[in-house]
Amino acid sequence: MGRLSQDLRSAFQLSPIIEGGTVQVTSALPVIGYQSIDCGTTVYSLPAQKSSTATRLYSAQFVSGNVLGIRYFSEVNLVNTSSQNRTVQLLLVGDDGNPVNVPGNPATQTLSPGSQKRLRGDALFGLPDPLFAAAGVVGSLTLASDGSGVIGTSFSGRR
Repeated sequence: MGRLSQDLRSAFQLSPIIEGGTVQVTSALPVIGYQSIDCGTTVYSLPAQKSSTATRLYSAQFVSGNVLGIRYFSEVNLVNTSSQNRTVQLLLVGDDGNPVNVPGNPATQTLSPGSQKRLRGDALFGLPDPLFAAAGVVGSLTLASDGSGVIGTSFSGRR
């Protein structure tokens, strides 16, 4: 029933700049893990996830731009836990249940084995920068992968 909290840089003796990746934990006893990420004005955590056999994933929240006078952004975090390249298609769906009609929707990304990609939603779908957008886009995401092993999260914050 102990707890270990450690910065990845000190745990793995990494240089100050970390460009993504994954940490795999094995134990003879049950372990619960999470990652805490500090982005300056926003702090969030990601729960540990098992590799998935699913090829379709969903994220219930996406928001980008000016919504009721507040500037929001969304970020998508994708990890390929498999040993093969994975191509994923992300579809931005509006609150009305229909795909959002923007030039970058759907968006396609390729993930190398064991790689991680953190993507800003506005850049991913070709939306205006949330700081300058006249309006906002609110909805959800559907991810379709060409094979198993892709996991991920998304989060939204205020600018």
